Amino acid sequence: MEDKPYNIWATDNEGIGAWIELHLSGDYMINRIEYRDRDNSGMRNRKIMVTFNDESTWIQDLRNTESIQHFKFKPTRSSLVKFTIMETYGV
Repeated sequence: MEDKPYNIWATDNEGIGAWIELHLSGDYMINRIEYRDRDNSGMRNRKIMVTFNDESTWIQDLRNTESIQHFKFKPTRSSLVKFTIMETYGV
C-alpha cells in the first residue's frame, strides 16, 4: 500500500473486536507496519493484533497520538494481514 499512503479505515463505532483484512496480490515478506490513528483522541486505538495467513500474530500497544507510529517485528511471509482492535482509549 506504499503507493497509496493515505488509505483510511474506520469502524462504525464498533471499537474493540472490530477488524479489517488486507488481501495482498501475493506472498510478501512483512517486517514492519506504519500506523496512524484518528485525529480525535477519544476514538483512538490503544492495542491492536495483527494476524497473518499462517495464523501467527503480533500484538502492539499504541500511543495516544495522531502521529505516524513505526513498528518492526520478526519477518513473516504472508498474503493476508488482518488488523483487530483489542483496546481503545475512548468509549
